[in-house]
Amino acid sequence: MTPTFLIAAAIAVIIAIFFVLLPLVRSANPERARVQRQIEALDDLIDELEPADYAKRRKALRARLDSLGNQRNVGFGLMAVLALVVPIGTIFMYGKVGEPDGLTRVNAPVTELREELIRISNTIARDPDNPEYWTRIAIAYKNMQEFGAAAHAFRRALYVDEDNPFVKVELAETLMFMNQRPGMPAESRQLLADALTVDPNHQKGLWLMGIGASQDGNYQRAIAFWERLLPMLDPNSSVYNSIRGQIAQARMALGEDPGEMPPPRTAPPLRADQTELPMGHPPMDSGTPRMAGPLAPGAVAPPGHPTTGDQTRPGPVDPTAPLPPGHPPMDDSPRTAGPLAPGATVPPGHPPMDDSTRSAGPLAPGTAVPPGHPPMQGAGEAATDSAPSFGVEVAIEPGLINGLSGSEVVFVVARAADGPPTPLAVRRMTVADLPTRIGLSDADAMVEGMNLSTFPEIVITARVSMTGDVTPRPGDLQGQTAPISIFEAPGARLTISERL
Repeated sequence: MTPTFLIAAAIAVIIAIFFVLLPLVRSANPERARVQRQIEALDDLIDELEPADYAKRRKALRARLDSLGNQRNVGFGLMAVLALVVPIGTIFMYGKVGEPDGLTRVNAPVTELREELIRISNTIARDPDNPEYWTRIAIAYKNMQEFGAAAHAFRRALYVDEDNPFVKVELAETLMFMNQRPGMPAESRQLLADALTVDPNHQKGLWLMGIGASQDGNYQRAIAFWERLLPMLDPNSSVYNSIRGQIAQARMALGEDPGEMPPPRTAPPLRADQTELPMGHPPMDSGTPRMAGPLAPGAVAPPGHPTTGDQTRPGPVDPTAPLPPGHPPMDDSPRTAGPLAPGATVPPGHPPMDDSTRSAGPLAPGTAVPPGHPPMQGAGEAATDSAPSFGVEVAIEPGLINGLSGSEVVFVVARAADGPPTPLAVRRMTVADLPTRIGLSDADAMVEGMNLSTFPEIVITARVSMTGDVTPRPGDLQGQTAPISIFEAPGARLTISERL
């Protein structure tokens, strides 16, 4: 707690004690106070009474007052008790219903932004027609996600400098953040068009126009904007590969050949003392030892997977090959080979097959597809290629989990670090599932064309919703990562550590 708060609280408690004790002090000896008032009233009538009568009455009242002067005041004990109860009760109630943590700066970046806002506001008060100051304060509000205030400041900057393409693009993006409907707002589209008229090579303007066209389903127009942007970017940058990926996805949506896809994400090499692949790490070459991670409950072990628990789950073995280390012994009965995919060549030792169409037998529900089995698809839906996932480890601080039942809903949301606020991937779980490891991929996208692979950097938020609502509410628990490059980082760790 700050010294200023403690001093203010002490003064407030003293004032409260004063008003509580004042009536008791005034009525500490009510009989004496009543006699005193009678004497004062008698003195007011001195001109209307006979001197002898006045003197007799006053002498009697004075004697009565003197007799009451030595009586013990019984109110002092009560006043002492109240003088202790009031401050102790105040401290107790504040600890129960107050927010002591609110006096501590727990979010230093936001605090610095607010201090910067104060400085810029003071500068604007002295020079209100400077568009640079309005732009700076708008960007500060935008970084704090106070988009309404940011839009107002950007409009003020445009009022002073109406042809500034940078301000128009930033205002257009801010309006996209504020938009609650799918697609790009009409005003954002007009602002971007005006900005590109002034500066046809504005990179962010071209990218946002492509995003808007993609959201509207106009993939040909989106490709046109992104292909104008691509030559302006560094071919070795992650942004360049991201734009190439967006173009390829747009071409596939049109049924066209996507062309050469961007290179896969590369992860940094493992340390010499690191024996296990981290979450989301891509496969390593055959010359590097690879440790197999634990299997999910009920999962089928892949070929070569070591024994897990008390259950030996070997992979299929070639009939002519020796058993690998750790493989359970096999009896002398002939080893039957699994079914071949249509058109596959029969390997040595495989039983002869007739000329009829060769098809793999049906799999039991929940069984993994064995090697060589043709692709399968669910009833009524086509099979989709599994997208690479980005590993995220989610946990909650032990101090915050006290008082939770475990049934509270947890939302894990990935958004673009520098882009529209539309979630790129969303997962839902409960507090009872924490800590846990999940993989976010393009399959978790909520809006077509807005997925993880289209943005080079993301921010991941995990929030415990006390109401079950996806919208953040006061009292929810939350944790958030810094911007992460999905093309460079092997994964992310996220701890829920603050209360909204």
